[in-house]
Amino acid sequence: MSLKRAVLEGLTCAYARLRGQWPSEPDTARIFVLRNNDLGDVMLVTPLLHTLRQAFPQSYIAVGVGSWATSLLTNNPDVDEIIALDAPWHNKAICDVPWSSPAGLKRAINFIRCSPQVEALRTGKFTVGIDVLGSPYGSMLMVAAGIPFRLGVKGYAGGHSACQLAQPFDPDAQVGRFALGFAEKLGATLPDGPTRPRLYLSSEEKARATQRWAKAEEAAKAGRNDTQPGKPLRILVAPGAGLVEKRWPTEHFAALCKLISDKTKASIIVVGSEADKPMGEQIATAVPSAHNLCGAVSLRDSFALTEQADLALTNSSLMMHVAGAFSTHNAVLLGPAYDSAKAHAKQWGYPESCIVLGPEQEHPTITTPEEALDAIESAGWL
Repeated sequence: MSLKRAVLEGLTCAYARLRGQWPSEPDTARIFVLRNNDLGDVMLVTPLLHTLRQAFPQSYIAVGVGSWATSLLTNNPDVDEIIALDAPWHNKAICDVPWSSPAGLKRAINFIRCSPQVEALRTGKFTVGIDVLGSPYGSMLMVAAGIPFRLGVKGYAGGHSACQLAQPFDPDAQVGRFALGFAEKLGATLPDGPTRPRLYLSSEEKARATQRWAKAEEAAKAGRNDTQPGKPLRILVAPGAGLVEKRWPTEHFAALCKLISDKTKASIIVVGSEADKPMGEQIATAVPSAHNLCGAVSLRDSFALTEQADLALTNSSLMMHVAGAFSTHNAVLLGPAYDSAKAHAKQWGYPESCIVLGPEQEHPTITTPEEALDAIESAGWL
C-alpha cells in the first residue's frame, strides 16, 4: 500500500472510531447501497438490489447514485428510494482530478462535511450501509450519515477499516456476481445461474420502441430489393463510450454495418448522446437506410430499442450492460485501451449472450470489421 493510500486508510479508520459503530439485523433494516459511479457500474448493482429484496422483503432499500444515473433505476421494484448523491470520486461525470490527490481529498471531505445531499441522507436513519465499490470516501460518507453497520471492499481502493464486514477484492470475478457477496455476508442465499442487470421498462417506452423499429424496417425494405440474401434483423448500434481510447473506431462500426447490411435484411438504428451524433451520421453514410437517433431519444428509450433488437453492436459501455439485461445478442468491440478481450469478458461480460472482441497477446491489434463479422456469423447471430 502506498503512503498516500495508508494515510487515507488511517483517516478513515480514525473517523469511524470517533463516530462509533454497532451491528444491525438486516431482516427489518434500513439498507443504504452506495454506487455513485458511472452508468454501467450502476447497472451492475441491480442484481444485488434484487437479491437483497428477495432475502429481506421487509427491509427498506435505498440506493445512492449520481444524479446522472437515477433514470436507470426508474420502475425498479427492488428499490424503495433513489437518492441523488453527486459524490466527487470514482466517476467520469464530475471528477476531473485523481481521487487520491490532495485536490481530490479536499473535494471529497468538503462534500461529506458540507453537502446538503449528505445532510439529507442522515435523515434516512439507515442502519446498514454497503459501499459496493469500496473506498475511504465511501466509508467516511456512511459514517457521516450515521449508518452504524457498514460493508465495504478490502484490497481495491480501501475504506475497509471503517467497516464491520469487507469483501476481499477479486479482479477475476464478474463484477455483478462480486457485488452479490455483500448480500451473502448479510445472510442471503445467492441465486444460481447467470448474473444479469435488471431494467424495468414502461409500456409506453416499449410502444415507442416498436414504432421506431417499424420505421427502420420500412426504410431498410425501401433501400433493398426482394432478392437480397439473409433474414430480417434488427441491429442496434451504440458507437459511443465514456473515453475515446475505449472506443472501437467509428469507421469500423460503419464498415461492419455495411457488411451486415449487404448480407442480411438488416434494419439499423444508431443510439447515443448528442455528442455521438457525428458517429451516427458516419454510419448512416455507409448504410443510408440506417436511422441515426443519437441525441434524439432518451436514455431509457434507447434501452427499449435494445430490448427489441436482434443484435447489438457496442463498445465496452453502458449499452453492453443494457444488452446483457435483456439477453440481447451483443458483439462488444474493444478499443485500443484494452489488452485482453478474454480478461474483459471474464470480469464484465455475459457469456450466454455476448462475445467480446479485441486485442489479445497473440493478436495485439483491435478487431477488424471483417473479423467481427466472422465472429458474429460463427456465433450464429446472422
